[in-house]
Amino acid sequence: MSIQGISGSGKTTLGAALAARLGVAHLETDALVHGPDWTETPDADLRAAIEEFMRADGWVIDSDYRRKLGTLVLERADTVVWLDFPLHVCLRRLWGRTIPRIRHQQPLWNDNRESWRSAFWGWESLFVYAIRKHVGHRRRFTELLARPELGHLRVVRLRSPAEVERWLRTIPAEAEAPIAADPLDEMYARGEIVRGTPRDDPVFPDEPLPGTATSEEIVSEGRDED
Repeated sequence: MSIQGISGSGKTTLGAALAARLGVAHLETDALVHGPDWTETPDADLRAAIEEFMRADGWVIDSDYRRKLGTLVLERADTVVWLDFPLHVCLRRLWGRTIPRIRHQQPLWNDNRESWRSAFWGWESLFVYAIRKHVGHRRRFTELLARPELGHLRVVRLRSPAEVERWLRTIPAEAEAPIAADPLDEMYARGEIVRGTPRDDPVFPDEPLPGTATSEEIVSEGRDED
């Protein structure tokens, strides 16, 4: 299963919750991409690590770094969950996550730390990138899903945190099944990546849960990228 959305949409939080309910491994791709001092993992090494992870019987991967991997993850997934939230929701969440990380210098992947400069200054800064990504994302991603090689995907499109909560409740929990071994833990054990504390976001805090109807939209019409 692949989780898609811009920064601040809650991909990692949802990915961890889904993996726990399904009893499968969860991969936060940022943990593999960002090496010490924010150096990027070479594309070939990243591809090898992702392919090793996807050998598991079931998995949830949040984000897929298509600029480095192309559609590798989407081609192997059977379901994509698209967090298609308004920009103001993502920016509010990004603010609530990033400011404490900077103030308290919380260690992330491979002991990296976020800074005021990396968050707010420059074309590639976190907030500027999120705004840039949002512009045109809906059209590009819809076009991507129209490609023949991705025609097998079941697409769940969720437009608000409340929809995410309602949809997540429709996923039966694998209470009786043991949680699958996480290949990422083996990478930590081998010293390939250093454990940090990136998963510090509250779980879907933005909206109350009005009603009980299931919200699930299968994007099948025409399947007209990111």
